[in-house]
Amino acid sequence: MEFKKAFDKKTNETLDLDSIGGHWVTLEDYAHYLNEEYGLGIDATRCEKCQKSYDSGNENYRMAKVDKIISILEAGGFKDAAQYLNERVS
Repeated sequence: MEFKKAFDKKTNETLDLDSIGGHWVTLEDYAHYLNEEYGLGIDATRCEKCQKSYDSGNENYRMAKVDKIISILEAGGFKDAAQYLNERVS
């Protein structure tokens, strides 16, 4: 349980920005660290690809628009799913 708490704390810190608007550390940094310290076998290359997809400076960056997803679900006949998602993000 202590490991999970420490891991969650460190993972949340990836959202913190430094004084010039960049991240202090990356998911790839954490993968390398956890692999070295605990031998977890995390795929650091995959983490790097994931973090790039969330970088607004990346030309392929796309952020989901939750309101649009909810509308699409409702229009597609998935009102329960739309309601569930809306309750979770509100």
